[in-house]
Amino acid sequence: MKKEKPIILYIITLGTPWGGAQQYVYDLATSMMDNFSVHVAIGSDNGKPHGLQKKLQKNGITVHMLSHLNRNISCINDLRAIKEIKTLCNTLSPKIIHLNSTKAGFLGTIAAKQAKSTPHIVYTAHGWVFTEDLPFWKKQLYTWIEKWSTAHQDTVITLSSNDAQIAKQTLNIPKEQHLQTNLAISQKSMLAKNEARQALSNTTPPDNMWIAVIANFYPTKGHKTLIKALTHIDTTNISVFCIGEGPEKTTLSSLVKKHNLDNVVTFTDFIPNASTLLHAFDVCIIPSHKEGLPYILLEAIAAKIPVIATNVGSIASYITNKKTGLLVSPKNDKDLSQAITFAQKYPKQMATIAQSAHAKLPSKETMITQSRERYQHLAHQ
Repeated sequence: MKKEKPIILYIITLGTPWGGAQQYVYDLATSMMDNFSVHVAIGSDNGKPHGLQKKLQKNGITVHMLSHLNRNISCINDLRAIKEIKTLCNTLSPKIIHLNSTKAGFLGTIAAKQAKSTPHIVYTAHGWVFTEDLPFWKKQLYTWIEKWSTAHQDTVITLSSNDAQIAKQTLNIPKEQHLQTNLAISQKSMLAKNEARQALSNTTPPDNMWIAVIANFYPTKGHKTLIKALTHIDTTNISVFCIGEGPEKTTLSSLVKKHNLDNVVTFTDFIPNASTLLHAFDVCIIPSHKEGLPYILLEAIAAKIPVIATNVGSIASYITNKKTGLLVSPKNDKDLSQAITFAQKYPKQMATIAQSAHAKLPSKETMITQSRERYQHLAHQ
């Protein structure tokens, strides 16, 4: 008689817009199907279509929608979300529940502990919220939430050396409970430079410095800082492509017009697999005010495209200034403008920097293997 595979349930707060956490869950879930019966539960986002849901279902993975789990804090909704997750755990009886994001981590841990058959709890920290630029009381609240949650979880996964250090020093997570695995990606086939450029624009001068900003339009992504940085420099031979979607798009477009940058900055709609166009660009900029570890950073490094990024989250684990990229202070338009000028003035040095970054890129296979081994260890307990 064929033995049934143990069930693993992934939970993530949001399935859209597509970002690093969604890609991470997708990569793990689709890689574990030989060893586990994989289910994924995704929180609500006001009825918007879920890119993660569609991609998972195409791979034959069962997806459950959690109508009360969302990004906004609401005591009533959050209590309902706990009940919803608890009910799902009671229905599926998963051997392992793998939580992603602070919100899902906290509520999911409470729910799993109340379930009839308590699953082993795994939590991935996609950046620590309490390290962000927040009011003191919010930092204290999020620190307490993470300390309580991680104390009740079987395994805490961090995706960079920076987050691993915080896990040890601030949260006092024991070595045997902690798994540090470097976030990694699969090498994608990418369009050649000319083909990628034609897909984006037939009017942009080919001799300009083409700059990519691939990030959804939210305040924390730093587009306003980038636009202000462009006002400090000569943009005659610079073309910036902002690729994404989100609520800030109209505001950012107005800001570009206000500063007479219409011929410099182009906003595109969301482009699926936008990273396949990276060879069109001379530089990739990540101007975020906050991040965990953005996938676009790894994708740009994999494509050997020089990166200018802010020193937030775990970016510094991959970018050392003028060695593997250019690292600038967040919310600092002058710092960013100087980095853009440097990239424009020294293209050969930027190419060398990109090669150095590529040589240090971790492999996706290692990340998958380490996660699978931890799951199998827990499943046999």
